[in-house]
Parts: sequence; structure tokens; C-alpha cells
Amino acid sequence: MRSNNTFYSLETIPAGVELVHVETVVSGGMYRFDIIGTTQKLASDTKHKVYTSLRASGLLNLKSDNRKITTCLRSNTEGGQCVKPQLCELAVALSCTYCIHNNKNEDTILALGELSITGAVIPSHRLIQAISLAVDNNIQYIACTD
Repeated sequence: MRSNNTFYSLETIPAGVELVHVETVVSGGMYRFDIIGTTQKLASDTKHKVYTSLRASGLLNLKSDNRKITTCLRSNTEGGQCVKPQLCELAVALSCTYCIHNNKNEDTILALGELSITGAVIPSHRLIQAISLAVDNNIQYIACTD
């Protein structure tokens, strides 16, 4: 299963902020959750936090559902590696949820905020930059807190 939705997150770089493209594919099989496009240590922390928050919010239990999830983070920075995947946790969680629940919409969404392990979203102070990037890149929606 692959979601038709496109998710983005913001990554802070020396020149300001950069969009990070988040893509997720879910298939059947033994439980596995991989994040590629960043270092193994950073990916490990991110996937643990995303999995914990999704379980805590009651959205899914990947282990009992026997799902294999692969998420790719692509940055426009040199080398295409996401150097701060913790800033992409909300986008990864949304992408996983949309894909697992087989959402058929074709939305483009910028996830703005930090994901807590309880599933709550911690506000971001980069709303103006997010709106500007969303307009420049034809992104339809920004997911953030009130």
C-alpha cells in the first residue's frame, strides 16, 4: 500500500529552512519499520518515537498488524540526506497513518510541529516560513496545532 498523499516537513539548515519529502510504503509481512535517507542512529530514534506515539494515541499497533513499513526522507540539501529527522517525526507519523488506513485522497501536506511520544503535537514557531514554502511549492495543506 502506498498513499497518494505527499508529505513534507521542514528541516533547519544554515541558510534557513528546507523542505524534506516524506514517502511511505506499507506491505504485509513480519513487523519491520525502516527509515531511510538519514543515518542509522538518527533513524532509530525517529522510528522509535513515531511508533511509540502512534501506539499511545491508539491509531495502530504495527506488531500485531504484521506490517512492514518503509519511509524515505529526501532533502534538497547536498547529498539528499536528512540531517535532522527528529524535525520530520510528525510528517512520518502522518504518512504512515495515511498509508496504513489506505487514504485515497491526493493531498500535499506540510507537517509543522514536533511529535510527542503521547501522540500530541507540540507547536512550531516557523508558521510564516511554512506558509511561504507551501505557497512556493504548491503545497495544499499545513498540518499544525491551533
